[in-house]
Amino acid sequence: MIRFCVRVFQLVAFLLAASPAEALDPERTLSQFHHRRWTAEEGAPPIINNLVQGPDGYIWIASSAGLHRFDGVTFEAVALDRQRSNSASITALMAAQDGSIWVGYRSGEVAVYRGGILRVARRPPNATAVVSRLVQTPDGAIWVTYQTPRGSLQRYADGRWTAIGPDWGLPREEAASMVVAKDGSLWLLAAFHVYRLPPGASRFERYIPHVPGSAIMADGEGRIWRSGPEGSQIIWPKPAGAATAVFPTPPFTGWPFLPRFDRDGNLWGLTGPGIFRVRAPAQAMSLSPAARAAGVEPAYKGRTPLTPESVLAFLEDREGNIWLGTTLGLDQFSAADVVVEPVLTGNMSFGGGFSLLSASDGTVYAGMADQVVRVPPNGKAGTAFRHS
Repeated sequence: MIRFCVRVFQLVAFLLAASPAEALDPERTLSQFHHRRWTAEEGAPPIINNLVQGPDGYIWIASSAGLHRFDGVTFEAVALDRQRSNSASITALMAAQDGSIWVGYRSGEVAVYRGGILRVARRPPNATAVVSRLVQTPDGAIWVTYQTPRGSLQRYADGRWTAIGPDWGLPREEAASMVVAKDGSLWLLAAFHVYRLPPGASRFERYIPHVPGSAIMADGEGRIWRSGPEGSQIIWPKPAGAATAVFPTPPFTGWPFLPRFDRDGNLWGLTGPGIFRVRAPAQAMSLSPAARAAGVEPAYKGRTPLTPESVLAFLEDREGNIWLGTTLGLDQFSAADVVVEPVLTGNMSFGGGFSLLSASDGTVYAGMADQVVRVPPNGKAGTAFRHS
């Protein structure tokens, strides 16, 4: 009975927390966030390819073992209703505007979870390759890309599928990334070029050449960025002056490379076995190279390691928590009430501790053997002065 009550309390707290909030504090390092991880031992499915949050607050998981939803405590498998798919492996996931969950399978099939039931939708024409991406434009249309060298883009609207190709100004190239900008335009990163479909249009515009090994993404202001081996930069709308510069980002150590922005404009990079974060690159474009470099945190080095082999999926939930799907399970970064301050790990004062002094403005001064450290309220600690 006690265990049941605890679980109900945890579930209610998880779902009530699913309301809009600020992103994680960018002044804290990744190791200063509270890190939790779930592997097969805790019921997490393997090879998590995508993550979305539904309107009910659940975290929906696309995995090689099918569709699951997570309430913060239990992983629940969601099976197809009296149907079978040619493959249980799910490769794409999307929360639609009407609250339904769209699911893309390795077999090329698409299913929809609506009203508590998961059903396979009518198969798009000639769709037999792996579903790689699902997005929805503001007009309600669903767009699906497939992993095929000849390229395959499908549009679902008004109850029917339409194959998108040369008659829409789109050559037959494999799509690597697909995002929707805030103005409703659809962006596609193909094998040789980046393409843009303006709102209400029926023909793609060829925008810029593709840089091998790069990806495109949208930030919270609706700008489109391209990130790759050369760094990250805004490509639309084309900014003036210093903002056109490429923002240096850490080298990519593996594939897949998945850059994503949180709601405060911080860039997260998922690259092979790890992650990095760049603090608000759009605001730092005009800063000096040294100041830009100071905003880059090259890798997570916490006390509890990530679950991977490889990081495959990223989600910022409505509470501002960061979720990572990996080959071995699920990771979460959330705000912590108590954090380790790296500056205070140096030489302690005589006697084996710190001398602490609190100022009237909330600042705390810590006396160490070789320096005095100033810790402002809600700020970043730094050396006030060193002992001579």
